Amino acid sequence: MLDAGCLQITGLDRRTGAVRFSWDGGVAPPQAWLDYFTHYHRVNPRLPFGLELKVGTWQHDHEILSRAVLEEDPFFKDFLVPYGGRYCSATNLLEDDEIVIILAAIAHSDRPPLTEAEISLLERFRTHLIQAIQVYRTRQRGQAESLVARQLLDALTQPVLLIDDTQYVHHANAAARQLLDSGGVMAERRGTLNLRRARDSGRLNAALRQLGLTGNLAPDDTSAKVVFRVADQTGEDSHLVVAIAVRPDETMAIFGFSPRAVLLFHPLKGPQGLDPLIVGHAFGLTPAEAQVAAAIAGGASIGSIAEARALSLETIRSQLRSIFLKVGVSRQADLARVLSTLPQTNLEHGRTLIIR
Repeated sequence: MLDAGCLQITGLDRRTGAVRFSWDGGVAPPQAWLDYFTHYHRVNPRLPFGLELKVGTWQHDHEILSRAVLEEDPFFKDFLVPYGGRYCSATNLLEDDEIVIILAAIAHSDRPPLTEAEISLLERFRTHLIQAIQVYRTRQRGQAESLVARQLLDALTQPVLLIDDTQYVHHANAAARQLLDSGGVMAERRGTLNLRRARDSGRLNAALRQLGLTGNLAPDDTSAKVVFRVADQTGEDSHLVVAIAVRPDETMAIFGFSPRAVLLFHPLKGPQGLDPLIVGHAFGLTPAEAQVAAAIAGGASIGSIAEARALSLETIRSQLRSIFLKVGVSRQADLARVLSTLPQTNLEHGRTLIIR
């Protein structure tokens, strides 16, 4: 029996390095893939080794990476382990002049690397996987862009849009489509996003400019993320919006071959709790820090967080110190207060929370 936390098959364009397709199954939450493709793939220490794999061969994290890297590297400590994974074993399934296809099996964070018996079990499916991939590639020839973004965004429960510099809506997941159709905050007209209030349209325009999608800002003056609020039909702020720049050279081109923006919407009203994904992007926290911050704001103690995550008290305290520094507070009570209101922003007056 195979006890892997996640299995992933990824097709990489040999010429550009862009992701042509990506399938995954297991316990990894959808937000993990959003974080990976928007940032953490760039600091993945195993990636250079994977690109050198020969067809039919395997690589294993515990054999190519030192114990210090596996325990202290930010890719593992801040990203992979908090999302429930640790050791990865990967093999080159297939390659040709166009594409390299990698199968990766990621073990649960609380278990050792995959055993030889588990690798042998995966090998039994190699031929079947290759046949299925070849059928898929035949059917998908002629597609202008990767379908990975749609699959990734559709898996998120938060309302999320993918737009370009003209505010054309390239994709809306089910939650965002419901928000668009309600017309309370925004609508889609002839394929273009329209926010209900002129003030909010101005904020979106300013956000796209700050992201570097419009205007003539120098690259050093742009931001990777911008946070602002939008109002509903009553005129009251109803949603926090996190706008994330997704450029093809920085995201393995999964969102398209031209710069675009992902818009995440978080309701400010209602009984919903803090979303670690939104907290992390809004305040520039790592996934590990975002989970700790949301737990603290929800009333959890440092001890209970350490126990739940199987980490030492000192590790949690270290993460909390980093959170305090990024959020600009010095006490847990102040952290809970700030997170309960989420970032206060005012783009038209230049007082915006910008996360580089």
